[in-house]
Amino acid sequence: MAIGVYYRPPNKAEKIDVLFASQLTNICRKRTTIVIGDLNYPDINWKTNSAPSEKSNKFLTNLADNFVVQKVEGETRETAILDLILTNREEVIEEVETAGTLGESDHVIL
Repeated sequence: MAIGVYYRPPNKAEKIDVLFASQLTNICRKRTTIVIGDLNYPDINWKTNSAPSEKSNKFLTNLADNFVVQKVEGETRETAILDLILTNREEVIEEVETAGTLGESDHVIL
């Protein structure tokens, strides 16, 4: 099993997204994978797996191509789901709950 933590700064260059996509593809081919982090895709509607922006749609396509699912259902910062738990084996994560914030963070605890 591979477990990784990732922070994607908002509005970064496409090459960062391409690198993440490549790394996710490589690791998902080899083992059960869990990635946890703030990926900063505020425009994604996780109920419909859709988004208005091209970069968010590329991210969603990469997840689908690697059979990766996103398990967080509750808002993690204001009205967005920015903090994600991604896995290519849905059964390894049964339920994700959100709680209050930790310290001065503006994101909730998962």
